[in-house]
Amino acid sequence: MKLCLKLMAICLSLLALSNANPVVEKYRDFEMEVLSKVLLQRSKENVVMSPLAIKYAMETLYCGAYGYTAEEIRLALHITKNKDDLIKHAKMTSDSMNRTILDFTNKLFYNHDIKLSDKYRLHAETPFHSEFESLDFNEVEKSMDIINQWISKRTKRNIRQICSSIDEHTIAEMVSAAYLKGGWARPFCKEFTVKRDFCLDKEKCIKVPTIHAKDLFHYAESSILDAQLLEAPFEQSDLSMIIILPNKKNGLYELEEKLKSFDFDDINDHWKMEQMDVYVPKFKISSSIPLKVALQKLGIYEMFTHSADFSDMLEHGHGHMPISEVQHAAMIEIHESDASDLVLDETKTYIPFYADHPFAFVIRNKHNVLFAGHVVSL
Repeated sequence: MKLCLKLMAICLSLLALSNANPVVEKYRDFEMEVLSKVLLQRSKENVVMSPLAIKYAMETLYCGAYGYTAEEIRLALHITKNKDDLIKHAKMTSDSMNRTILDFTNKLFYNHDIKLSDKYRLHAETPFHSEFESLDFNEVEKSMDIINQWISKRTKRNIRQICSSIDEHTIAEMVSAAYLKGGWARPFCKEFTVKRDFCLDKEKCIKVPTIHAKDLFHYAESSILDAQLLEAPFEQSDLSMIIILPNKKNGLYELEEKLKSFDFDDINDHWKMEQMDVYVPKFKISSSIPLKVALQKLGIYEMFTHSADFSDMLEHGHGHMPISEVQHAAMIEIHESDASDLVLDETKTYIPFYADHPFAFVIRNKHNVLFAGHVVSL
């Protein structure tokens, strides 16, 4: 049905850790669930988001929550009650991350009359990539400017403003940002970029800059999905993008329907290294996404009310601090190589992979889905 449920399943399976960790698998459940909710809301537009950055933002809040507020977050995130173990796991994941081409962080903005405990800040800052800043929300415009400047800085000025619900009654707002800019490891060179058709639907096609490469890629075909899958690695990184391309130009809806029940557990066993003739539209996507509605659909309610109990992060150990919104901003930009010494062997047979119509994608390393989304227009 919706690219949500589908892409959720995809990310999980495509992740396939060789040593299954039940805690890690449960974390992925949350990442896929929140992804599905957002994609369901935004099926008609290009979307990119970082499930990992959102998870870190919510874990930051969980570690400061208490009582029923903490329990709702814990259940939605599928994590254990032991916050110390959670912090250790997050630190381990963070240490394994290659940060050469990506940046992600989250920041809790809270009213100036609230005092956070030093112990909480110390425990949350490094493992969850968290920052904290007090604002006078009575000065609404100034507070908005500060938040937007932070978002702009974190996304290299690609997202200059994030829609926000703050007003003079705001107590706290969580904002997460994720940014990726890198190049392909395979020779998608500028000299090979051409203008080709990208079909928005069955009737309308437009000419768009399209990158091109003939090389070896991980490739799979799925008769169940009626789709091609191609994995393209990034340079100087352990990251790769997996493009899920429907065989039919108007087949994204059908693909999304089938993804709900498709078993991706053994996808890694189906990859083959093939000589590929690849055309992919050159794209740069940014999204600004309020997550409150999606999180409420996952069962997180109390933290958005005046009953929100964040005693474990407050200096005096008790008190209510409602979160007005959890905002997420994400941006990806992937560029071609400057030059290539590649010599094409025209005697070889290449399998065509022409992403000339709407497709879904995930960006992952061995352990995490870092970004996911879909391209429906250019």
